[in-house]
Amino acid sequence: MQQKYILFFCFLLSAFAMNAQIKVSGTVIETDNEPLIGVTIFEKGEANGTSTDLDGKYELTVKDADAVLVFSYTGFSTSEIPVNGQTLLDVNLEEDVANLDEVIVVGYGTQKKKVVTAAIAKVSAEDLNDMPVLNIENSLQGRAAGVRVTSGSGQPGDGGTIRIRGSATLGDSNPLVIVDGVIVGGGIDYLNQGDIESIEVLKDAASAGIYGARGSNGVILVTTKSGRTDRMEVGYHSYLGTQAPSRKLAVLNATEYATLL
Repeated sequence: MQQKYILFFCFLLSAFAMNAQIKVSGTVIETDNEPLIGVTIFEKGEANGTSTDLDGKYELTVKDADAVLVFSYTGFSTSEIPVNGQTLLDVNLEEDVANLDEVIVVGYGTQKKKVVTAAIAKVSAEDLNDMPVLNIENSLQGRAAGVRVTSGSGQPGDGGTIRIRGSATLGDSNPLVIVDGVIVGGGIDYLNQGDIESIEVLKDAASAGIYGARGSNGVILVTTKSGRTDRMEVGYHSYLGTQAPSRKLAVLNATEYATLL
């Protein structure tokens, strides 16, 4: 008789445990009300979990009404939401801007800036406006570690020679120059300073590996300015210079010079 009571008591406990479980379902969306695919959802402190389908929907059975669901997705803030006995639970995840690292475009792909921060030197349009140089190649001089710019002659406007971390080969040591995605030869001295949006120098294999052997001497990426669709923007830049001797020498006039002779 005692064994029967024990079996009956165990049956009641199992039935109570089964009744305590709750099946929770819902949809996970982002700020623009678009469904998020592949969001990880698990019960806090438990091993059971699931993920959202192509429509952002999910379904998960939790142990009781006091369970807490954890929603996590790359680029979005992790949310912990108590069930509180609800069977339908829709969640709106917010983008976590603080965790999104700045991205650098390298060739046909991208890399996080923290990975290649020592391998890339950048000169922006604002920097170029403060440097009235005769040759655009001279704008890199002194602004990028490991980049050396030398002039072939003293003639104004003459093109310079760019070497990235020394002469890498016995043949052509010039870096690969790409302007708006197009490979060009002969340097960047033909470009107008006011037309350039930014210049990025890729200095080692971590950033220039996408270009293969052609990027062994470094890569110079030039992005030119383009129009805007949201508003009209007009820029004007001018430079003014004067020339005068720092000290004027006292010289003879014509009469004094003739007398001296």
